[in-house]
Amino acid sequence: MADNFKIRQNWIKEQTGQLKKELSIKDNDEAFLWLSSSLLLDCSPGDIEAEDIVDGGQDKQIDFIHIDDNQDKGNAEILLLQTKNTDGFSSNTVIQIENGLDWIFERPLI
Repeated sequence: MADNFKIRQNWIKEQTGQLKKELSIKDNDEAFLWLSSSLLLDCSPGDIEAEDIVDGGQDKQIDFIHIDDNQDKGNAEILLLQTKNTDGFSSNTVIQIENGLDWIFERPLI
């Protein structure tokens, strides 16, 4: 089991490094975000729309927002993603994510 996990970790590191070079991405964390997003959307990283990446100073711990609007059915599917390219993260990060979700979904419409 540990060997399988290590193989997957190595694959992620390799793919992240390759993507960083291919898309001229500034660092491994951003490349990991593009890789994760493409895997969840089942598309090529090059197919990710740059405006879906919201990672930055005021991102409320949400790095990626993708909206798939289905006007025929009258609904939309929203994918919110927070990625960490680390071995762990603090409980403060979870609280910030919760605050970000509240900010998005509980904020009054203007």
